[in-house]
Amino acid sequence: MRPAWLLAVIALAALLPAAAAQTATLELGPRAAEIPYGGNGIEVAQVRHTDESIILEVSSAGEQGALLVTLDRGVIDARMQGEDIRYIVLVDDFPSFVFAESETTETSRVLRIPVPPGESIVEIVGTEVNAGSAVDAQDQIPQDDGADISEPPAEDEGTAPEPPAAEPEPATPPELPAAEPVMEDAGVPGTAEAPVCGPGTVIGQDRVTCVLEERPALPLRDLAFGAGAGLVAALALALVLYPISRASRR
Repeated sequence: MRPAWLLAVIALAALLPAAAAQTATLELGPRAAEIPYGGNGIEVAQVRHTDESIILEVSSAGEQGALLVTLDRGVIDARMQGEDIRYIVLVDDFPSFVFAESETTETSRVLRIPVPPGESIVEIVGTEVNAGSAVDAQDQIPQDDGADISEPPAEDEGTAPEPPAAEPEPATPPELPAAEPVMEDAGVPGTAEAPVCGPGTVIGQDRVTCVLEERPALPLRDLAFGAGAGLVAALALALVLYPISRASRR
C-alpha cells in the first residue's frame, strides 16, 4: 500500500505544475503581459482588457472545471485606500460568488474561479488596469543634437545683400481741360428763337410765352345802333309774315 500511495502523490505533484504552466498573452498598448493560468482541462483562447477589467475566453473539457489564474498587480489590481479589496468576477455576464483568492503576495494575487463545461467568458473586474505605455518617457523628449538654434546663421561678409527692387511709380493721368460753364437761356431777347404762336395769340413781352391777343372794345354808340337795327328788322319781318299766316288759316 505504501508504494502505491507514494506513486499517487508523485503523480499529483507532477500534474499540478503542468497545469499551471500555461500562459495567455494580454496586449497592453505597445507592450504585452503574460497571464499564467491553470486547471485540468482548462484552455484560454484569448484574453483582452478594458479600463477596469480583463476578459478571458475559457473552454473547459470537464463537467465542472476551475480556472486558476495569477493576476500581476502591475497589470490589474483591486485596492481602495491602500488596502486590498475583492475582485468582481463575472462568468457569462453573471456574477460569481463562489470564486476564492487562494494566494496573495506583494506582486500578484491568485484566483480560483469555477467555470461551466464548454466555452465561457470570464471577466475579472478590479479598480484599474495598467495599460500604460512601456516606452520610457525620456525617449519621447527630443534630444539636443548640438546645433545652436538661438541665433540665425551668420551671412557671408563678402557678399553684400542686394537692395530691394524699387517699385515703379504709378502713371499720372493727363489733365483734362476744365469744362466751360454752360449758361442757360434766361429769356433775354435775341438769345433764343422766338416761339410760334397759334391763332388768336401773340408773343408776350418776355419773348418766350404766347398770350391772348387783345382786341379793342366796340363803342357804346355802335352797340346801340346795331341793337336798334336788329329790332327794326325783326318788326318788319313780323309785319310781312302776319298777313300770310292769316290767309293760310282761311
